[in-house]
Amino acid sequence: MTTPTRSILHHHITYGIAAGLCLLVASCAGAQKARDITMFNESGSRIEINWVNPDTQDRVLQTSPYLYAGATHNLNSYATHRFEVKELPSTKTQKCKNGPEGPLQPDLCGVAFFTVNDNFDQVFYIREGLHIQHDDNHSLALSRANTLLEECEAGTINAADDDVDAKGMVGDMARCITENLKFELNKSVEESDFQGKVRGDMAELLATYACGDAGMEATEADKTVIWNCPRHSSATNGGGGGRRNLSVDVMHDRPGSKVHVIKNFVSEAECRAMEEGLPNVGGGMRSSSTFSSSSSADSEEDSPSNEEDGERILKHDIGIPWDGSWR
Repeated sequence: MTTPTRSILHHHITYGIAAGLCLLVASCAGAQKARDITMFNESGSRIEINWVNPDTQDRVLQTSPYLYAGATHNLNSYATHRFEVKELPSTKTQKCKNGPEGPLQPDLCGVAFFTVNDNFDQVFYIREGLHIQHDDNHSLALSRANTLLEECEAGTINAADDDVDAKGMVGDMARCITENLKFELNKSVEESDFQGKVRGDMAELLATYACGDAGMEATEADKTVIWNCPRHSSATNGGGGGRRNLSVDVMHDRPGSKVHVIKNFVSEAECRAMEEGLPNVGGGMRSSSTFSSSSSADSEEDSPSNEEDGERILKHDIGIPWDGSWR
């Protein structure tokens, strides 16, 4: 095998492994463009981080008011967003050291830019001279894939006997790569399970805190849309049919979770009916007096089942026809 062919094969295998690692840890790119980024200030100077408005080129400060040397800053951003890193003079000397000529021109402060891409787990290391190293899940997967391939290649060559042909060596490398990918998969599954447990525990604590704070201000809606929904013909809403327009506040809208607040979803009569009765699984109303009388009429042995039935009815979800009829 000639050197160019071997190099090309190494290149393709590396990208193949990287693609597999990307699928293990997360999708390398997705439809949702919101991206969380982290910045490490390793420049040795105070810096400002400014978002650059793509239309006006105005700068919007993202640090409060600056980022100390050695500090870390997390930011919720979006793909294609461009940021400016601006060095600030030293508070003692009023001089800079990360300008175009470095310490040789201390009166010139450094300026650099970086752009958020489509990948996940993006980290920006701001080094001396304001040189920026940009890592993400894709670049890390390529690095890990290259390391994995080099280890397997070296191990296969060292373990090869004189009697082993090229086909056998390729098989040994394939087995080595497969075993390493299995190991990476197990690590990813463990990490995913751990993060899921942490999110679940945090959600329970936050829900208890938020629901117990009657004075907490509500989150502002990201946007408000109109939902054209069917009008149910029932006694509680006057027997009207057809459709009606309802205002909906979109509080949270991600592929895996959505929080939409529908204004005036039920009429006052429907509210009173729900306050006075229990929702039935079939969609009708069963009054609390009916439930109480049926409970008292039953024997004590049947009471627990009635209580469980009441809890099951109270916990029953309300089906909403999200038929995509937004406008």
